Amino acid sequence: MRKIIQSIITVLIFIFIIFSISGCADASEDTYFDTLDGLKTAAGDGLLYPNVLPDGFEPTYSLISGYYYKRVDAWDYFVSFRNKGLTMEVDNSEYIKKIAEGSPVVESIDARTFEPKHRVDNFNNPNRRIETDRYNQMAKNPEEPPWNIADVSVYHRGAYSLVSEAYDGGSLSCPAYALVSEYAMFMYGGVLYTVELRVFGHENESEQAMLELGGNMLKNIVGGMISGENGGAG
Repeated sequence: MRKIIQSIITVLIFIFIIFSISGCADASEDTYFDTLDGLKTAAGDGLLYPNVLPDGFEPTYSLISGYYYKRVDAWDYFVSFRNKGLTMEVDNSEYIKKIAEGSPVVESIDARTFEPKHRVDNFNNPNRRIETDRYNQMAKNPEEPPWNIADVSVYHRGAYSLVSEAYDGGSLSCPAYALVSEYAMFMYGGVLYTVELRVFGHENESEQAMLELGGNMLKNIVGGMISGENGGAG
């Protein structure tokens, strides 16, 4: 009986060691913060943050979370700022009606980090590998010339669509609108960053104007992260 118990203990210790090496026992749970400043205080100045928001964008909803890895004393984060009236979760009709020609509005800004030291071989975190592959592909075959911001190569792409008739929840129709989605990736200090931006516009907005506007907004957000500028996102 004693040998059986000893064998079980040995197996459990072995499993714990394997999980620790793989990173499964490395991380705490997600921690949620009320403000970006709260995340900064916890995670420190080793990461870059989306401090600069586009002019006129006052998010009505935010989700700010951090993930701490004890073994390597490192953080990942997910930061989302949203205009809750322009999401697919609600009837957008009244919001879209208010969007004037020449005055597009930001729907959402999402920023994520993928700290590589502990994630590269961690089978429980496939997103890091997916995003790394995407980054390598964008660096190898960039759709647009990368931005050079303080000697950091920022790879990016934009997509425009004109939705002639949109539906919320599959039943409620709302007016037509133009949509541009912008996406950027860059490496800084060994950490992979992704930043996504969505902008809604009046249906008469041109593709060129929307892409130029969205691209400039995204470039300013990323530029603020890299330069460490402060803005109103705290």
